[in-house]
Amino acid sequence: MRKRSILLSISIIIIIVLAFGGCIYMNINGLPWKIKETEVFTQTYLSKKYPDLKCKINKAYYNSKSGKYLCNVSTEEDTPVTFRVTMLNKDSGEDNYLESKVNLEAENMVTSLIEENEPSIKIKQISVLEDAGANANSKSYDKYTSFIPGDSYPLKIDIRWESDEVSLEAFVDKVLRIRESLKNRDIEVCGLDVIDDTNNYGIDLSGREVNGKKEGNYNFTKDQIIDDKIAYEMEK
Repeated sequence: MRKRSILLSISIIIIIVLAFGGCIYMNINGLPWKIKETEVFTQTYLSKKYPDLKCKINKAYYNSKSGKYLCNVSTEEDTPVTFRVTMLNKDSGEDNYLESKVNLEAENMVTSLIEENEPSIKIKQISVLEDAGANANSKSYDKYTSFIPGDSYPLKIDIRWESDEVSLEAFVDKVLRIRESLKNRDIEVCGLDVIDDTNNYGIDLSGREVNGKKEGNYNFTKDQIIDDKIAYEMEK
């Protein structure tokens, strides 16, 4: 009798542990059937909102921080756009397709411009995002369907590259030539952050339009950049 009671207690403990573990798992990873539902929802959502857009469903998942179910999607094009669809409920959702598309077009344009003007540079990593400013929200991107220089938000550009071994001043010259080429193409920039892995240099130029005037160090001259240590040699 005592043995049966012990076995029953152990069984109850195991059930409680498994149930507790299952709750933790679902709180982190979401409900499996809800993830499957998100895939089906995404297919229907895209066919209605973007009927002419050919897409591939990559992965549906649960975001424990936001408590929402999302799905990663890629367009089936020569230059695919990767974006996400968020299922708000079974009847409604939202996506960041236009934002992702415009950012990718801007990134490709900036990359080509740098490679064309500075062939000695090998870009290891680049992030080009349209920066609508502190008071904007994701909905602000909806009016842009493509990246058009002179008619889009300012860009925040972060680059990590390798190059020839040069002095700090020569590194600044490279960055300023890039800044000038962006200006000549009518590409507005509010931030240009560059790290040179070859020489271990860094520079962070930033500036926003305030009352019609750009504030910050973005338009600083070479001498100002050197004197104010805006360009610097990073610690190894």
